[in-house]
Amino acid sequence: MDGNHEASIAPDNNRDLSHQQDDPNEIAKASADMIDEVQKDFRYFKETNPEAENINLRIIKGILKKLHIALTRINNLSSDDREHHYYIVYNGTIVMFEVCKILRKANFYKLAARYLTFNCLTLDHNLLLTTGKYLHWRVRNYIECARAHADSKEFDKSLETLKKGIEKVEILLTIEKQDMPVLDADQRKLLNPNLYRGN
Repeated sequence: MDGNHEASIAPDNNRDLSHQQDDPNEIAKASADMIDEVQKDFRYFKETNPEAENINLRIIKGILKKLHIALTRINNLSSDDREHHYYIVYNGTIVMFEVCKILRKANFYKLAARYLTFNCLTLDHNLLLTTGKYLHWRVRNYIECARAHADSKEFDKSLETLKKGIEKVEILLTIEKQDMPVLDADQRKLLNPNLYRGN
């Protein structure tokens, strides 16, 4: 990775979106721009590390920090504004999920679990993203988070994550009372808490 690009995606401790006005649209635009920037950075990272064998943790942490800043700013908006800009949140959680998958496979389980937990909470915090349309996406995040906890031998946290995911699905079924997207066999299997008891 060339030095200039590495510098551009390294953690920037001084950069946040606090300079933006309180206008929700301005905040959302700044967050969307930051997520777009991170997507480009992450794409470059994958192109130069196709097998993700040589992970520069400083760079990955920088990517995650920028995503966290952008998504937190959206999370702090009013409920109506969060819903209006739900697509920004959705896009941001996709990037964070993919980054965390690489972290988990590279044995950085606890770091992956921390940001996947944030991803799950972010999705649960946006009403439009808790509907049946996005059920599969929420389930995937809960499963990946549980896997990260299990990989780090934190089986209690893994079970807690799975139970929380199941609870969210049951609430959704109760509220909507309609045919929901059917989980595929792998997802149904992975939502089985017995897989994470560490036996």
